[in-house]
Amino acid sequence: MTKASIVITAMAILAVSTATSADTAASVKALPDGSQGFNVTGIVTSSGGSTGRLQFVIQDATGGLLIDRGTITPPYAQPNVGDSVTITTGTKSTYFGSVQFVPEISGSVVVNSTGNPLPAPYVYPSVAAALAAPTLDHQGLYVRVKNVYFTIAPAGPNWPSTGGMNYEVTDNGADLIRVRLTTDLHGQETNWGNKTAPTNNPADRVDIVAVGAQYNSASQIYMNDPVGTSAKTDETGPIRPATTSVGEWALY
Repeated sequence: MTKASIVITAMAILAVSTATSADTAASVKALPDGSQGFNVTGIVTSSGGSTGRLQFVIQDATGGLLIDRGTITPPYAQPNVGDSVTITTGTKSTYFGSVQFVPEISGSVVVNSTGNPLPAPYVYPSVAAALAAPTLDHQGLYVRVKNVYFTIAPAGPNWPSTGGMNYEVTDNGADLIRVRLTTDLHGQETNWGNKTAPTNNPADRVDIVAVGAQYNSASQIYMNDPVGTSAKTDETGPIRPATTSVGEWALY
């Protein structure tokens, strides 16, 4: 075998190995910006985000990962919550502290199955625990922040039917975390507008079940799709009945 054929064979083996390797949410987050990841599979826990970005979040056993369209054309179809999705090839980037994974082409977003149950949320027993969580772990993670009330609440009896709104919650009046209704609500504008909103009464306690986010070095919680029912709290949307017990498993 000639030296040239050895080099070609080695390159071919490397290409096959790369194409069949599987990254995870955690391994992609650990990549330097501009690096490629391959075959990341997870369940969609949130669909929506910034307008025009076709964002959604997937979660696997290692954590959550925000998927962003970038500038790829034609665009992919934004998956639904509960879809199992594989990003076959993508590039890791960071935008104002938010880690994103941008598919290489629209065909890089592959829906494997639909209607899957969501993973159990990681439980933050307090707002302080959410604020103290490692940045990369918190980003994209499907979480439950327990027994909070809104210090900045929606103005009306219902949530707004348009996104891009910021609110704040606390559990003790001192530790605060932002809860953002994102600009892209994945077509759920009417459902949000019909949903009863919590008040800023400290007695009006709820649990928040949604995805963690990071922007400008500040930990946040993002809500879009799912919405749940029109009731203020339910067991399918992001606003759940408050729990105060310590029996649930907590990440910290």
